[in-house]
Order: sequence, then C-alpha cells, then structure tokens
Amino acid sequence: MRTLRATLVPMVAEAPAGQTHAELQARVQLRVYDTLHDLVAEGKIGRIELERLYLFVHADREVAEAQVAERRQLRPL
Repeated sequence: MRTLRATLVPMVAEAPAGQTHAELQARVQLRVYDTLHDLVAEGKIGRIELERLYLFVHADREVAEAQVAERRQLRPL
C-alpha cells in the first residue's frame, strides 16, 4: 500500500499540465491540502499561482515550466 505522499508526488510530476488541488483531491478522494503543503515545503513538488489558483508541478523548474505552458494551452484556469 502506498502512502498519500508517495502517491501525490508522481501524480504531480508526471502530469503533462500539472495538477490543481481540486483535481488531486478528486482523484484520490482524500483531503490533500496539508500533504501538498508539506511536499512543497520539502521541495518534492512545486507550486505556481496561475489565475487565482495554485498549480502543483514538478520540482524541477524546466519541467514545471513545460507543465505550465501545457496548462495554458489546454484551458485557462
């Protein structure tokens, strides 16, 4: 069995357009706020503010920038 932390990191890192809090919470059906906060604080994932929402992205800046670009192409937040 995987922990929530071990589940969220690859979900965020492998998402072509990052993931919002609401998207992650809907996928895992658990409260994720505190865990996301901790993962960002530890540098395991990144968080970028886009149009009044936070987008959780890969910890690597270049990958995160590609995720943000993909998100902007998909639809505005």
